[in-house]
Amino acid sequence: MTVQDQMSKLAVGAKRYAPEILTTLSVAGLVATAYFGSKAGYKAGVHVVSEFSARLDNASDDEEVLPLAPKEIIKDTWKFYIPVAIVGVATAVAIVGSNRVSNNRQLALISAAAISERALSEYQQKIVETTSRPKEQKVRDELIQDQVNEKSAEFDRLGLPNDGDVWVIESHTKQVFVSNAEKIHRAENDTNREAIYDGYVSLNTFLEYLGLPTSPAGEVVGWTRERPLEVRIGGAARDEKPVLTIDYITPPSVNYLSPF
Repeated sequence: MTVQDQMSKLAVGAKRYAPEILTTLSVAGLVATAYFGSKAGYKAGVHVVSEFSARLDNASDDEEVLPLAPKEIIKDTWKFYIPVAIVGVATAVAIVGSNRVSNNRQLALISAAAISERALSEYQQKIVETTSRPKEQKVRDELIQDQVNEKSAEFDRLGLPNDGDVWVIESHTKQVFVSNAEKIHRAENDTNREAIYDGYVSLNTFLEYLGLPTSPAGEVVGWTRERPLEVRIGGAARDEKPVLTIDYITPPSVNYLSPF
């Protein structure tokens, strides 16, 4: 492998791990800034004390010796802080660069997700158009039953629901919990009320109304006032007991904050 090839591979690696590298440099820079700052402060203090002591030694017995004025201290000690300034500026550049790279990658991922979301939506719509409604519903029911079968251990962990409640699966996060249709629709209405007031609402808000844990991914997708949440409650069975599934007629979109 030639030197040029090695340099090319290094460049690719640096670009791929740029956020991690810049974050590491930022942390190291903060430590270095603190070290050089304390060192510069010590040198400046020693210089000021030495200068004042020299004035005392050179002054006559009846002469009043004043401490160094702030301007004199700055003039005599500024050079001690040059390393601090250099490291501080480099650290700030690394922090800004890390944030910029991370934000650009996040925007790229959101854009890619939006494209995939539109493609999937178009594909699903075309399947519905070319397939009879009963067949489409049969496929949906089989998918729901597959989800129920996959969550068998989690149902056992929850135990049997109380009267009026049943097992429920939320399709987006695949979380299993206990609730009923009335509570689900109440959470739907509360979520859309927030969307009306604020103009948008995240999936995490709906999960909170359902009493479920949230996640960073749940903050990336959501609904708007113009495209509100509309749940579709499906049904399945496990050990001859009903299971509800929460699906979305209007799936949460990655464009809910700034649609394009």
